[in-house]
Amino acid sequence: MKKMLFSLSVLGLFANADAMKQKRHIRPVSKRAMPAAAITQKHIGPFSGRAMPAAMHTKIARISIDLSNSDREYYSIEDDILFIDNAARVLDKPLRFKNVKPKLKNVKRVFLSNSNLERIRQLAFAGRDIEEVIMPDSLRELANRCFSNCKKLRQVIFGPSSNLQRIGKYAFTYTAIESLSIPDSVIELGYQCFLRCRSLRSVTFGLSSSLERVSERIFDDASKVQVNAPENVLRLLRSKG
Repeated sequence: MKKMLFSLSVLGLFANADAMKQKRHIRPVSKRAMPAAAITQKHIGPFSGRAMPAAMHTKIARISIDLSNSDREYYSIEDDILFIDNAARVLDKPLRFKNVKPKLKNVKRVFLSNSNLERIRQLAFAGRDIEEVIMPDSLRELANRCFSNCKKLRQVIFGPSSNLQRIGKYAFTYTAIESLSIPDSVIELGYQCFLRCRSLRSVTFGLSSSLERVSERIFDDASKVQVNAPENVLRLLRSKG
């Protein structure tokens, strides 16, 4: 009987030893979820015997890359002309970054016509000495104040196939634009988007204009402007003063 008990106790010791070995190889999963950005190759290994961390189940729906902070240059300059790479989708204050600003000091013209830009963000070109901008057909939004206080800006050109939908508030305030054709695709004009455009003489809307929303006082202190538009657009503009 004593021999049997001794044998059982020895077997129990071996069993406990095996259990301890297994415990040493199994790391407890933290109670808090590991952030997705923290998961690197050293965290990815065989998960047999333990639950996979919740962060590994996350489905990536979209990855957004900010080209403005990339080492890769997404623009080029020839003489006084700025060209934007066709890989860029959003232009985010390109003149405010230290590595870009000195190079753009003498830029007078901005050619975006061959790019795939969809949005020019707030203040992107504000206060610069730009004289001419050619917009890409892919562009959908001009954000608030994107060209405000560009006092030498005289010409803004949209292509016949433009997809622009929104011109944000104060987008072209204090510019020297003389005439402008608003693309038929534009749905919204933001508050005082042409404020103090005192050189503005003509603004044209096409017969197929999609304009639906106009904020107040879009032509404030632009008293010389003449608007050429179909009757439904004129009524909408008059209703906002």
